[in-house]
Amino acid sequence: MEEEVKTEKKHNKKENKNDKLMIGIGPDLDISRDYFKVDVDKEKYNKIGYLKLLKKKVLASKILFDVDFNWNVDNNKLDYSQIERMSQIWSESELDSILYDNAFKYYKLNK
Repeated sequence: MEEEVKTEKKHNKKENKNDKLMIGIGPDLDISRDYFKVDVDKEKYNKIGYLKLLKKKVLASKILFDVDFNWNVDNNKLDYSQIERMSQIWSESELDSILYDNAFKYYKLNK
């Protein structure tokens, strides 16, 4: 919880302040191969990586998980490990938000 509060204090970009805007977490393996898909300096991107960069720039409460995540293709095999990689970056409560809660809030669905 304390880590989440510290992280949230760092975020002050307009994408974090707009209630109508959510960021879809893209297929990390695919995006990590092409830094130009993310608006950031190549050296910084290569040093930090896509998922850590996303955490640094966007609040967990503003991220939606993409349901087509496993099309992260490596050697013609579908990827089923993105959630595991995400769990190394975000806390359990942040993952709950990204994987579940944010979609319910954004689309105004009942649980």
